[in-house]
Amino acid sequence: SNMVQEFHVLRCFSCETFQVQQVKKSKKWSCKMCGEKQSAVKVNMVDGGMWALRLCVEFD
Repeated sequence: SNMVQEFHVLRCFSCETFQVQQVKKSKKWSCKMCGEKQSAVKVNMVDGGMWALRLCVEFD
């Protein structure tokens, strides 16, 4: 199967770090930096690959 994985670029409300999270059915996610649990309220970008990760690194 050729399922393309989608990723969201999200920003933590607590530490304000941009990060890439794989799209899931649930809107809830945990920050990889500070561990804060939160909901995806605003998605900054939707992408299918490493381009989003490179952009995150540039933002932070």
